[in-house]
Amino acid sequence: MKSRQATSSPPVKRMKSREDVSSPPVKRMKSREAISSPPVKPMKSRQATSSPPVTRMKSREAVSSPPVKQMKSQEAVSSPPVKRMKSREAISSPPVKRMKSREDVSSPPVKPLLDEPRLIATIDTGYDSVDSVSCLREEQIWTCENKAIMKLLNLQSKLLTSIRTKSGNTPRDIAVTRDGNLVYTDYGDKTVNLVRNKQIQTAITLLGWGPLNVCSTSSNDLLVTMISDNRKQSKVVRYSDSTEKQTIQFDDQGRPLYSPDYSDKYISENRNLDICVADQTASAVVVVNQSGKLRFRYTGQPSNTKYSFQRFDPRGITTDSQSNILTADLYNHRIHIIDQDGQFLRYILSVTYFKPSIQFMCGYQRQPLCR
Repeated sequence: MKSRQATSSPPVKRMKSREDVSSPPVKRMKSREAISSPPVKPMKSRQATSSPPVTRMKSREAVSSPPVKQMKSQEAVSSPPVKRMKSREAISSPPVKRMKSREDVSSPPVKPLLDEPRLIATIDTGYDSVDSVSCLREEQIWTCENKAIMKLLNLQSKLLTSIRTKSGNTPRDIAVTRDGNLVYTDYGDKTVNLVRNKQIQTAITLLGWGPLNVCSTSSNDLLVTMISDNRKQSKVVRYSDSTEKQTIQFDDQGRPLYSPDYSDKYISENRNLDICVADQTASAVVVVNQSGKLRFRYTGQPSNTKYSFQRFDPRGITTDSQSNILTADLYNHRIHIIDQDGQFLRYILSVTYFKPSIQFMCGYQRQPLCR
Protein backbone atom coordinates (compact mmCIF):
# COMPACT_ATOMS: atom_id res chain seq x y z
CA MET A 1 0.00 0.00 0.00
CA LYS A 2 0.97 3.36 -0.95
CA SER A 3 0.91 6.10 1.52
CA ARG A 4 -2.09 8.37 1.88
CA GLN A 5 -0.25 11.11 0.22
CA ALA A 6 0.64 9.04 -2.76
CA THR A 7 -3.03 7.84 -3.18
CA SER A 8 -4.84 11.25 -2.91
CA SER A 9 -2.63 13.44 -5.00
CA PRO A 10 -1.01 13.01 -8.33
CA PRO A 11 2.62 13.38 -8.47
CA VAL A 12 3.74 16.94 -8.75
CA LYS A 13 6.91 18.46 -9.50
CA ARG A 14 8.85 20.24 -6.87
CA MET A 15 7.46 23.70 -6.10
CA LYS A 16 9.60 26.53 -7.20
CA SER A 17 10.56 29.22 -4.83
CA ARG A 18 8.50 32.35 -4.40
CA GLU A 19 10.73 34.22 -6.60
CA ASP A 20 10.45 31.60 -9.33
CA VAL A 21 6.56 31.65 -9.26
CA SER A 22 5.88 35.39 -9.12
CA SER A 23 8.28 36.62 -11.80
CA PRO A 24 9.35 35.17 -15.08
CA PRO A 25 12.98 34.95 -15.69
CA VAL A 26 14.37 38.41 -16.54
CA LYS A 27 17.60 39.75 -17.52
CA ARG A 28 19.71 41.68 -15.11
CA MET A 29 18.07 44.92 -14.06
CA LYS A 30 19.55 48.09 -15.49
CA SER A 31 20.27 51.16 -13.46
CA ARG A 32 17.54 53.71 -12.62
CA GLU A 33 18.71 56.07 -15.25
CA ALA A 34 18.67 53.36 -17.90
CA ILE A 35 15.04 52.35 -16.99
CA SER A 36 13.51 55.88 -16.93
CA SER A 37 15.02 57.28 -20.13
CA PRO A 38 15.69 55.84 -23.54
CA PRO A 39 19.23 55.82 -24.71
CA VAL A 40 20.25 59.25 -25.81
CA LYS A 41 23.30 60.84 -27.13
CA PRO A 42 25.41 62.89 -24.75
CA MET A 43 23.71 66.16 -23.80
CA LYS A 44 24.81 69.29 -25.68
CA SER A 45 25.46 72.62 -24.01
CA ARG A 46 22.57 74.75 -22.79
CA GLN A 47 22.72 77.00 -25.79
CA ALA A 48 22.71 74.07 -28.17
CA THR A 49 19.72 72.43 -26.36
CA SER A 50 17.42 75.50 -26.25
CA SER A 51 17.95 76.67 -29.87
CA PRO A 52 18.30 74.95 -33.17
CA PRO A 53 21.63 75.23 -34.84
CA VAL A 54 21.97 78.67 -36.31
CA THR A 55 24.66 80.63 -38.00
CA ARG A 56 26.59 83.26 -36.12
CA MET A 57 24.32 86.04 -34.85
CA LYS A 58 24.58 89.35 -36.71
CA SER A 59 24.92 92.69 -34.98
CA ARG A 60 21.87 94.40 -33.54
CA GLU A 61 21.57 96.63 -36.54
CA ALA A 62 21.74 93.69 -38.91
CA VAL A 63 19.03 91.73 -36.96
CA SER A 64 16.58 94.64 -36.57
CA SER A 65 16.82 95.98 -40.14
CA PRO A 66 17.02 94.35 -43.53
CA PRO A 67 20.21 94.98 -45.43
CA VAL A 68 20.09 98.47 -46.93
CA LYS A 69 22.44 100.71 -48.82
CA GLN A 70 24.29 103.39 -46.95
CA MET A 71 21.90 106.10 -45.83
CA LYS A 72 22.11 109.42 -47.67
CA SER A 73 22.39 112.74 -45.89
CA GLN A 74 19.25 114.39 -44.52
CA GLU A 75 19.08 116.68 -47.48
CA ALA A 76 19.30 113.78 -49.92
CA VAL A 77 16.57 111.81 -48.07
CA SER A 78 14.12 114.69 -47.66
CA SER A 79 14.52 116.17 -51.15
CA PRO A 80 14.80 114.68 -54.62
CA PRO A 81 18.15 115.20 -56.33
CA VAL A 82 18.37 118.75 -57.66
CA LYS A 83 20.91 120.74 -59.55
CA ARG A 84 23.06 123.21 -57.73
CA MET A 85 21.03 126.27 -56.82
CA LYS A 86 21.72 129.37 -58.87
CA SER A 87 22.53 132.69 -57.30
CA ARG A 88 19.75 135.16 -56.55
CA GLU A 89 20.67 137.20 -59.55
CA ALA A 90 20.55 134.16 -61.83
CA ILE A 91 17.10 133.19 -60.54
CA SER A 92 15.57 136.65 -60.75
CA SER A 93 16.99 137.53 -64.15
CA PRO A 94 17.05 135.61 -67.43
CA PRO A 95 20.46 134.59 -68.74
CA VAL A 96 22.19 137.50 -70.39
CA LYS A 97 25.27 137.81 -72.44
CA ARG A 98 28.45 139.14 -70.93
CA MET A 99 28.44 142.88 -70.84
CA LYS A 100 30.60 144.40 -73.47
CA SER A 101 33.56 146.47 -72.40
CA ARG A 102 33.92 150.10 -73.36
CA GLU A 103 36.30 149.04 -76.12
CA ASP A 104 33.79 146.49 -77.50
CA VAL A 105 31.03 149.10 -77.64
CA SER A 106 33.12 151.91 -79.06
CA SER A 107 35.15 149.95 -81.61
CA PRO A 108 33.16 148.35 -84.46
CA PRO A 109 35.05 146.53 -87.23
CA VAL A 110 37.57 148.95 -88.69
CA LYS A 111 36.66 150.38 -92.08
CA PRO A 112 39.38 152.11 -94.10
CA LEU A 113 38.84 155.72 -95.10
CA LEU A 114 38.04 156.35 -98.73
CA ASP A 115 40.89 157.70 -100.83
CA GLU A 116 38.53 160.40 -102.07
CA PRO A 117 35.44 161.70 -100.26
CA ARG A 118 32.14 160.72 -101.89
CA LEU A 119 29.50 163.40 -102.38
CA ILE A 120 26.08 162.10 -101.30
CA ALA A 121 23.89 165.15 -101.74
CA THR A 122 23.94 168.93 -102.06
CA ILE A 123 21.11 170.65 -100.21
CA ASP A 124 19.92 174.15 -101.00
CA THR A 125 18.76 175.60 -97.68
CA GLY A 126 17.67 178.94 -99.07
CA TYR A 127 19.82 180.69 -96.44
CA ASP A 128 22.53 183.23 -97.04
CA SER A 129 24.59 181.29 -94.46
CA VAL A 130 23.92 178.26 -92.30
CA ASP A 131 24.66 178.42 -88.60
CA SER A 132 23.95 174.80 -87.65
CA VAL A 133 22.60 171.50 -89.00
CA SER A 134 21.40 168.36 -87.25
CA CYS A 135 20.09 165.09 -88.70
CA LEU A 136 16.64 163.82 -87.84
CA ARG A 137 16.75 160.78 -90.12
CA GLU A 138 19.02 159.52 -92.84
CA GLU A 139 17.36 161.79 -95.39
CA GLN A 140 16.03 164.65 -93.23
CA ILE A 141 17.99 167.46 -91.58
CA TRP A 142 17.16 170.41 -89.36
CA THR A 143 18.88 173.68 -90.26
CA CYS A 144 19.06 177.19 -88.84
CA GLU A 145 20.57 180.52 -89.80
CA ASN A 146 20.82 184.00 -88.33
CA LYS A 147 17.05 184.30 -88.09
CA ALA A 148 14.34 182.99 -85.78
CA ILE A 149 13.26 180.23 -88.21
CA MET A 150 14.44 176.60 -88.12
CA LYS A 151 13.74 174.46 -91.20
CA LEU A 152 13.43 170.71 -91.71
CA LEU A 153 14.61 169.73 -95.21
CA ASN A 154 15.12 166.49 -97.09
CA LEU A 155 18.09 165.63 -99.30
CA GLN A 156 16.23 166.99 -102.32
CA SER A 157 16.08 170.43 -100.63
CA LYS A 158 12.32 170.16 -100.09
CA LEU A 159 10.99 172.06 -97.07
CA LEU A 160 9.11 169.62 -94.82
CA THR A 161 8.32 171.90 -91.89
CA SER A 162 9.55 175.04 -90.12
CA ILE A 163 9.52 176.22 -86.51
CA ARG A 164 9.85 179.76 -85.19
CA THR A 165 11.62 180.23 -81.86
CA LYS A 166 9.45 180.95 -78.85
CA SER A 167 11.18 184.23 -78.01
CA GLY A 168 11.72 185.39 -81.58
CA ASN A 169 15.49 185.34 -80.98
CA THR A 170 17.95 183.61 -83.29
CA PRO A 171 18.75 180.06 -82.10
CA ARG A 172 22.41 179.76 -81.19
CA ASP A 173 22.56 176.01 -81.94
CA ILE A 174 20.28 173.04 -82.65
CA ALA A 175 20.36 169.30 -82.00
CA VAL A 176 18.06 166.28 -82.26
CA THR A 177 17.40 164.01 -79.27
CA ARG A 178 17.40 160.21 -79.37
CA ASP A 179 13.61 160.19 -79.59
CA GLY A 180 13.59 162.62 -82.53
CA ASN A 181 12.71 165.91 -80.84
CA LEU A 182 14.38 169.16 -81.81
CA VAL A 183 16.38 171.08 -79.19
CA TYR A 184 17.71 174.61 -79.57
CA THR A 185 19.62 177.05 -77.39
CA ASP A 186 18.50 180.66 -77.02
CA TYR A 187 21.35 182.83 -75.75
CA GLY A 188 19.12 185.91 -75.67
CA ASP A 189 16.78 184.59 -72.95
CA LYS A 190 19.26 182.06 -71.47
CA THR A 191 17.14 179.00 -72.18
CA VAL A 192 17.37 175.54 -73.72
CA ASN A 193 14.13 174.62 -75.46
CA LEU A 194 12.53 171.37 -76.61
CA VAL A 195 10.25 171.13 -79.65
CA ARG A 196 7.82 168.20 -79.49
CA ASN A 197 4.98 167.87 -82.01
CA LYS A 198 5.64 171.47 -83.08
CA GLN A 199 5.04 172.64 -79.51
CA ILE A 200 7.90 174.46 -77.77
CA GLN A 201 8.57 174.03 -74.08
CA THR A 202 11.44 175.53 -72.10
CA ALA A 203 13.50 172.67 -70.67
CA ILE A 204 16.29 174.64 -68.95
CA THR A 205 16.55 178.24 -67.75
CA LEU A 206 20.01 179.45 -66.73
CA LEU A 207 20.96 182.10 -64.16
CA GLY A 208 24.32 183.87 -64.52
CA TRP A 209 25.19 181.82 -67.59
CA GLY A 210 24.28 181.87 -71.27
CA PRO A 211 23.93 178.70 -73.41
CA LEU A 212 26.07 178.37 -76.54
CA ASN A 213 26.07 174.97 -78.24
CA VAL A 214 24.27 171.70 -77.53
CA CYS A 215 24.28 168.00 -78.40
CA SER A 216 22.25 164.94 -77.43
CA THR A 217 24.11 161.91 -76.03
CA SER A 218 23.66 158.15 -76.46
CA SER A 219 21.88 158.10 -73.07
CA ASN A 220 19.58 160.94 -74.23
CA ASP A 221 21.20 163.48 -71.91
CA LEU A 222 21.95 166.98 -73.15
CA LEU A 223 25.46 168.42 -73.15
CA VAL A 224 25.48 172.23 -73.22
CA THR A 225 28.47 174.55 -73.56
CA MET A 226 27.92 177.87 -71.81
CA ILE A 227 29.64 181.08 -70.78
CA SER A 228 29.23 183.19 -67.65
CA ASP A 229 27.50 186.54 -67.92
CA ASN A 230 30.78 188.35 -67.19
CA ARG A 231 32.44 186.28 -69.95
CA LYS A 232 35.27 185.15 -67.69
CA GLN A 233 34.33 181.46 -67.39
CA SER A 234 33.04 178.72 -69.64
CA LYS A 235 32.03 175.11 -68.97
CA VAL A 236 30.13 172.06 -70.20
CA VAL A 237 27.06 170.92 -68.27
CA ARG A 238 25.23 167.62 -68.62
CA TYR A 239 21.46 167.57 -68.10
CA SER A 240 19.03 164.71 -67.73
CA ASP A 241 15.67 166.23 -68.63
CA SER A 242 15.95 169.50 -66.68
CA THR A 243 18.25 168.20 -63.94
CA GLU A 244 21.93 169.13 -63.88
CA LYS A 245 24.02 165.96 -63.54
CA GLN A 246 27.60 166.99 -64.28
CA THR A 247 29.79 170.06 -64.72
CA ILE A 248 33.06 169.97 -66.68
CA GLN A 249 35.19 173.09 -66.30
CA PHE A 250 38.74 172.46 -64.99
CA ASP A 251 41.56 169.96 -65.51
CA ASP A 252 43.39 168.09 -62.72
CA GLN A 253 45.58 171.15 -62.01
CA GLY A 254 42.58 173.44 -61.68
CA ARG A 255 43.17 175.17 -65.00
CA PRO A 256 40.20 176.05 -67.24
CA LEU A 257 39.55 173.51 -69.98
CA TYR A 258 37.82 175.99 -72.31
CA SER A 259 38.40 179.58 -73.38
CA PRO A 260 36.21 182.12 -71.52
CA ASP A 261 34.56 184.02 -74.35
CA TYR A 262 31.45 184.27 -76.47
CA SER A 263 32.80 182.36 -79.48
CA ASP A 264 31.27 179.07 -80.61
CA LYS A 265 32.15 175.88 -78.73
CA TYR A 266 30.48 173.18 -80.78
CA ILE A 267 30.17 169.90 -78.91
CA SER A 268 29.71 166.21 -79.75
CA GLU A 269 29.80 162.91 -77.85
CA ASN A 270 32.01 160.23 -79.39
CA ARG A 271 31.07 156.53 -79.58
CA ASN A 272 33.55 155.78 -76.77
CA LEU A 273 31.63 158.35 -74.64
CA ASP A 274 34.38 160.98 -74.82
CA ILE A 275 33.13 164.59 -74.96
CA CYS A 276 34.64 166.61 -77.80
CA VAL A 277 34.54 170.41 -77.98
CA ALA A 278 35.75 172.55 -80.87
CA ASP A 279 37.06 175.64 -79.04
CA GLN A 280 37.44 178.30 -81.70
CA THR A 281 39.23 180.93 -79.59
CA ALA A 282 41.68 178.38 -78.14
CA SER A 283 42.35 176.99 -81.65
CA ALA A 284 41.97 173.50 -80.24
CA VAL A 285 39.74 170.45 -80.11
CA VAL A 286 39.46 169.63 -76.40
CA VAL A 287 38.59 166.00 -75.58
CA VAL A 288 37.69 164.75 -72.10
CA ASN A 289 36.42 161.35 -71.05
CA GLN A 290 32.96 160.62 -69.72
CA SER A 291 34.05 161.64 -66.22
CA GLY A 292 35.38 164.99 -67.44
CA LYS A 293 39.09 164.14 -67.21
CA LEU A 294 41.22 165.72 -69.95
CA ARG A 295 42.45 163.19 -72.51
CA PHE A 296 44.11 165.43 -75.10
CA ARG A 297 44.04 168.67 -77.08
CA TYR A 298 44.37 168.69 -80.83
CA THR A 299 45.75 171.96 -82.25
CA GLY A 300 45.96 171.16 -85.96
CA GLN A 301 48.67 170.22 -88.42
CA PRO A 302 51.09 172.35 -90.41
CA SER A 303 50.06 172.78 -94.04
CA ASN A 304 51.70 174.25 -97.09
CA THR A 305 48.66 174.76 -99.32
CA LYS A 306 47.89 178.23 -100.66
CA TYR A 307 44.69 178.39 -98.59
CA SER A 308 46.47 177.70 -95.31
CA PHE A 309 46.76 180.15 -92.47
CA GLN A 310 48.89 179.84 -89.38
CA ARG A 311 45.96 179.57 -87.02
CA PHE A 312 43.88 176.42 -86.71
CA ASP A 313 40.24 177.55 -86.70
CA PRO A 314 37.96 174.68 -85.53
CA ARG A 315 34.22 175.24 -85.78
CA GLY A 316 31.69 172.40 -86.19
CA ILE A 317 32.59 168.98 -84.82
CA THR A 318 31.26 165.44 -85.12
CA THR A 319 32.38 161.79 -84.96
CA ASP A 320 31.94 158.77 -87.22
CA SER A 321 31.22 155.06 -86.78
CA GLN A 322 34.92 154.35 -86.15
CA SER A 323 35.12 156.92 -83.30
CA ASN A 324 37.16 159.22 -85.50
CA ILE A 325 36.69 162.94 -84.85
CA LEU A 326 35.97 165.36 -87.71
CA THR A 327 36.24 169.11 -87.29
CA ALA A 328 35.89 171.94 -89.79
CA ASP A 329 38.86 174.30 -90.08
CA LEU A 330 37.01 177.37 -91.32
CA TYR A 331 39.79 179.68 -92.45
CA ASN A 332 41.93 176.89 -93.90
CA HIS A 333 39.01 175.49 -95.93
CA ARG A 334 39.35 171.88 -94.85
CA ILE A 335 38.11 169.19 -92.54
CA HIS A 336 40.55 167.48 -90.19
CA ILE A 337 40.06 163.80 -89.37
CA ILE A 338 41.77 162.52 -86.22
CA ASP A 339 41.35 159.23 -84.40
CA GLN A 340 39.84 158.85 -80.93
CA ASP A 341 43.28 159.33 -79.33
CA GLY A 342 44.06 162.58 -81.15
CA GLN A 343 46.32 161.20 -83.89
CA PHE A 344 45.97 162.98 -87.22
CA LEU A 345 44.66 160.78 -90.05
CA ARG A 346 43.97 163.01 -93.04
CA TYR A 347 42.31 166.11 -94.46
CA ILE A 348 39.24 166.48 -96.57
CA LEU A 349 40.03 169.52 -98.67
CA SER A 350 37.40 171.92 -99.92
CA VAL A 351 37.23 172.10 -103.71
CA THR A 352 35.70 175.58 -103.74
CA TYR A 353 36.19 178.84 -101.93
CA PHE A 354 33.27 178.12 -99.63
CA LYS A 355 34.29 177.76 -96.04
CA PRO A 356 33.28 174.30 -94.80
CA SER A 357 31.95 173.99 -91.29
CA ILE A 358 30.93 170.50 -90.29
CA GLN A 359 28.19 170.57 -87.66
CA PHE A 360 26.66 167.17 -86.99
CA MET A 361 26.07 163.60 -88.18
CA CYS A 362 23.41 162.39 -90.56
CA GLY A 363 21.80 158.96 -90.77
CA TYR A 364 22.35 155.66 -89.04
CA GLN A 365 25.54 155.21 -91.06
CA ARG A 366 26.90 158.23 -89.17
CA GLN A 367 28.07 160.05 -92.28
CA PRO A 368 29.35 163.57 -91.62
CA LEU A 369 27.37 166.39 -93.18
CA CYS A 370 29.03 169.68 -94.13
CA ARG A 371 27.53 173.07 -94.58
